[in-house]
Amino acid sequence: MLLKKLLLLLIATFLAFWYFLPQYNGVTKIVEEGDTNELPIKFYHKFYIDQRYSPWRIRLFAMKPCGNHTIFGKAFYGFAKKAKTLQFLARQTEKWCPYEWDMACFYNSFFYEAETSSEIPEYLELYIGNSRRVVQFTKSKIVGKSKKKGLTVIVAPLYFYSHPHNILLFFEILPWSGFGELPKYIQNRYPEPDSSVCRNGQTLAQNIAVLETDTDLATSVDFDEILVSENNLSADSRVRLEFAANPELAAAVFRHFFAVFQPKIENFEYSGVLTPMVLDRKKADKFIFNASRVDNIDVHHVNTFIEDKFKAEILKNAALLHYRHNGFQDNSTQIKLDVKIFANLSAFVNLQNLVSKIFGRPPKLRPKLNEDLDECFGKLEKIEECRSLVYFCKPAVMKWGEAWDFEKTPANQIFL
Repeated sequence: MLLKKLLLLLIATFLAFWYFLPQYNGVTKIVEEGDTNELPIKFYHKFYIDQRYSPWRIRLFAMKPCGNHTIFGKAFYGFAKKAKTLQFLARQTEKWCPYEWDMACFYNSFFYEAETSSEIPEYLELYIGNSRRVVQFTKSKIVGKSKKKGLTVIVAPLYFYSHPHNILLFFEILPWSGFGELPKYIQNRYPEPDSSVCRNGQTLAQNIAVLETDTDLATSVDFDEILVSENNLSADSRVRLEFAANPELAAAVFRHFFAVFQPKIENFEYSGVLTPMVLDRKKADKFIFNASRVDNIDVHHVNTFIEDKFKAEILKNAALLHYRHNGFQDNSTQIKLDVKIFANLSAFVNLQNLVSKIFGRPPKLRPKLNEDLDECFGKLEKIEECRSLVYFCKPAVMKWGEAWDFEKTPANQIFL
């Protein structure tokens, strides 16, 4: 039962992220055919009343071309529906537009923000372009300053083709609580790569997740990453000590290292996880942040904070261990870290028993799936067009779906 709950969370997390931009009914696409003055834009279906700021801000999220376009709108309040005109200023979530690594990508994810009074609007209307087309937002969420104690893990949907042995280890490291049934709009849906969200919507999705977070701490990690600290102290416990000692700390940074396991975990043999080889290749870090203090995040950094006094600091004697493809030993230096992925042997034994319970005989790894994907990624680097990796390489990516093993329950399908 626990396994099914964990895997349901996996499918719910990344299907929700994968589909909310191109397919969710609440998303509005505005493009006036034949009118070159119209602004092509996609909005997330919800607006946020962010009370972490003073004065409060109304915040919207959108995907659109580069450029800080201003949009005017109205907020409607109370039974009498009194209206207040607002000017929404655009601000891109990422540092570059177009992307520094892909200068052909002239679109990005954006915030649209307007300061507001202490009143909470019932709904919003935006007026787009020369045609004054009206877009209405009726669903909202209040983002308060205070959060309940806990740690929210945001899982990006980039690597749905990740290996099942990585996913199992991820869930064993991060035990999830149970949750209810899947929302109806994502039931019976499976990953379908789409150019608009596979890469360019990633930062937008993460920042929406920040505002949806109800816990005081949060982090964004992939299926092949773990945050660890010395002395068998859990990552969130370690971070809480740092936050308590430094009231201006908003993000605790874990330096990035690669972990190599012998024997390799690709055959579902996890004994090497007890004593990993740690390699330093100077790659980008990850962080745990205080959800009441960050304004804009991306995968590896906090871009801006709620207040200028807040800051990020690198933790000593802590690490992000990254074990994708169980390799990357070139141009690396082996180092000694007094950290453990499993605090004791019983957790390791539990994982091995879990593998046997799920599969009976563990499925064989299919190296050619990786080889075909890597070959396609190499071709993309030579093409000067705006294409996401997963969308451009869709045929190779979807072979992973064909390789999944399915376990069926009456209400849902669970994939590995």
